[in-house]
Amino acid sequence: MAVVQRKKASSGDEAFVGLLVAVARERTTPAYRPPGYEDFATFHPTYLYEFVWNLLAFAVIIWLDRRYRLGGGRVLALYVMGYTLGRGWIEMLRIDTVQMNNVLGLRLNVWTSIVLFVLATTYFISSQSAPSAYSEPLSRLDALYFSVTVFSTVGFGDIVPVSSLARVLTMAQMIGDVVVIGLVVRVMIAAMRQGLRRHGARSADI
Repeated sequence: MAVVQRKKASSGDEAFVGLLVAVARERTTPAYRPPGYEDFATFHPTYLYEFVWNLLAFAVIIWLDRRYRLGGGRVLALYVMGYTLGRGWIEMLRIDTVQMNNVLGLRLNVWTSIVLFVLATTYFISSQSAPSAYSEPLSRLDALYFSVTVFSTVGFGDIVPVSSLARVLTMAQMIGDVVVIGLVVRVMIAAMRQGLRRHGARSADI
């Protein structure tokens, strides 16, 4: 693994690069390599990819908002679109085993990113073509508030979808939220069962 050093780099930059190299070397020693990849010495630093992607997405969204005055919750929709687009790509690079690693040929996290990206894109387009789709104009905070209340299956009724398209999107989000909650509970139960089996095996050995 080669590290290219920049000229006139500050001590802080050198320390940061040195930390990244140390972490990368530790993670790629044979003891940390995943099963089936013992012969590979280097791996994609997906955590670094996601960090850089998020910074770039924030910069682009801030620039777009200042230039076009998006408003109407479209900034939040753009963030969800940008984050899920990058997360889906990064998840395709990962090789670690997770719960529900193969759902119709893809990881569960990839499917989650796809669904959220489609919903955010649809909302972004509909909010531009039909700004009266909801009972009141949505600011960034209003859009976040509406999403959280729908996700929690509460829906206080102070902000409601008015147009047919907005109602379809809200119903799709509600159904998706229930599915996500069910999957999270399933993963937690599976992890608890696995922990109990390990504990039982250790007790039997003792």
